[in-house]
This record gives sequence, structure tokens and C-alpha cells, in this order.
Amino acid sequence: MARLRRLLFRLFVRLVGICPWCVVYAVAAAVGRFVYCFDAKRRTGLAANLSVVLGPAADPRRRQNLVRTVFRNHAWTMAEHMALASMRRRDHEKRVTIVNRRYLDEALARGRGGVLVLPHVGNWEWAGAALAILGYPLNVVAGEQFSRDLSPLVKEMKKRLNIGVISPEGTFRSILRALHKNEFVALLLDGDVYEGGVEVEFFGRRAVLPSGAAVLALRTGAAIVCGATARQRPGHLTVVCHELIIADPDRDDEVSVTQHLAQYLEKPICDNIDQWCIFRPLWGAGDVVQ
Repeated sequence: MARLRRLLFRLFVRLVGICPWCVVYAVAAAVGRFVYCFDAKRRTGLAANLSVVLGPAADPRRRQNLVRTVFRNHAWTMAEHMALASMRRRDHEKRVTIVNRRYLDEALARGRGGVLVLPHVGNWEWAGAALAILGYPLNVVAGEQFSRDLSPLVKEMKKRLNIGVISPEGTFRSILRALHKNEFVALLLDGDVYEGGVEVEFFGRRAVLPSGAAVLALRTGAAIVCGATARQRPGHLTVVCHELIIADPDRDDEVSVTQHLAQYLEKPICDNIDQWCIFRPLWGAGDVVQ
């Protein structure tokens, strides 16, 4: 079965690379509708997250429509991800606009590397590819993608784009080595919580978010670049670098820095809530901040 999945994945990657974009997005949208109908667990988790962000007064019909739209947008993101395997550099450059690159340059000018923090909004995979194409030394911390047996193929796609891949189970030393070489390490702040998550206020409730960005900044002096992506229309993405954060070990700690990042995260999520692809529940019942 694993071998069959790998063969099908390679076939899909090839088809995405040769089909017109309108066909790719139409097929991906159909896949998104299928997954929405049959994946009750992810559907429920996403609806719970949207309920917190939208607030108790939100129209239930609007929330349900958003859930369907997010499933479609996530399917688009996966199709776009596969397209990276065959997309030419010039084509990708025309499809991605980067705003406020100066924050990236300022981070590297300090000589201590940078931690790029993004939410699961828009297409974070295309953002990484765009930075790598522009020559920014980039490493991503990526866990299992698509499935366990397909993850090696996905990681190989990233490596062909000159993106370093560090697994969550890898040693902390690998990340420190990248920062020591004055490279970027990209982290998804609303991603799965591995070791070291801290509880912060997020959309008025208590949530546990990964503290990796804060730990790295405090221990190494690396600057944190807060960024976010948004799909303006199918096949066109904007990457915005919003802020540069320099953590002070004498004043800050893991909780305060992560809290700052959580507050930053709220705006890009609200601005593009139909592109926020988080399917695991972020909040527990009764976690309202008093």
C-alpha cells in the first residue's frame, strides 16, 4: 500500500505539472469537497477553531460556509505544493509578491540568523520556495506531510529548491547550526505542539502554542521575523513580513515572547480567515481568559 501511495503521489505531481492551472484548481476543489464530506474529525476541529475566532454572535451558516471554503483552500494549497516540483523559477517569481523584504535583510545583517514565524494561512510552502529562489538561506522544521511514507518525497522536493529540512525529532543542534551559519529557520507558530509549548492568550482564550521561536531567539540572539501569506487569487500569493522582533534575555522569557507572537498572529488570521488551515482544536473547553 505504501508503494502504491508513492506511485500515485508521483503521478499526481506530474499531472499537476502539465495540466492547465484552471484544471488543477477545479480538481483540487473537488477533492476538498470530498474530504469535507467524509473527514468529520477535521471538520469538527476546524469549526471549533472558527467559532472562537468569529465569536459567539457569529452566524452559524457563515461559519459552516467558511469551513467548506477552508477545505477547498487547503486542497488548493496541497495542489500548489505539488506544482513546485515542476514549476520554473521565472513562473514562480511572477506568482509570488514579497512585501517588506527589509525585515529579512535586517535579520541577516545582525549575523545571528533569523527565525521566520508564519501561521497556516495562504500557502506557506510557496512562501518558503519564494525566499529560497531569491537566495535567502532557508531551513524549515517539517514533520509528517501527507503521510509517513510520502514525507520523504515531499522533503526531497524541498531540497531541490535549496530548502533545508529539519524534522521535529531532529536534534536542537541542527537548528542551532543553521542559525550559526546566519540562515533562516522557518516555524509555523500555530502548528502541532511538540515539546516546550507554553500557554498564552490567543483570541481571548488560553491556548498552548509552540515556544520554539522564543527559545531560539532568547538563546541565540537570532531575530524573529513575523510573516504571513495570503492567496490573492488562485495561483497568486502575497508574502508580507510584518515585524522584526529582537528578544532581550534580561527582560523577556519564553512566555512573554510567545505571547507577543500570538498577538501578532491574530491579525493575519482575521484578515484571511477563509485561508486559515488548522484542523486540530487549538482551545480546550472553558479556556476563556478571565
